[in-house]
Amino acid sequence: MPDPPDSLLRLLTSADDGRRVAWLAESEIPDGADVVALSEYAALDDHTAEVGFVVRDEWQRLGVGTALAMRTLRAAEARGFDLFVAEVLPHNVGVRRLLDRVGVVVSAKSWRGVSEITFVRRKS
Repeated sequence: MPDPPDSLLRLLTSADDGRRVAWLAESEIPDGADVVALSEYAALDDHTAEVGFVVRDEWQRLGVGTALAMRTLRAAEARGFDLFVAEVLPHNVGVRRLLDRVGVVVSAKSWRGVSEITFVRRKS
């Protein structure tokens, strides 16, 4: 989605007392700012959070995703979450590489063409 509507951006970036938080990475452009990446976590229980990461194609492989993912995981850990779950399509090599950089896989299972990867943050 090249230009997400404001209503979607408000929904994605709304906080829920630390149980659901999202971050946007922006690039300055002549008329303001352009969203280049989004990361989010949402509580599944008191210790597990589902995470999602999206980086625009032209911003991939520049470290934006890794930086945003690490910030997201650290913020979630600061709020008591220590186990993370990501749903990944098999052909999404980029997000699989990102998860390898930021996490250590605890388990993985596939169902109907989607992999559910459970991991902990890689300590650096």
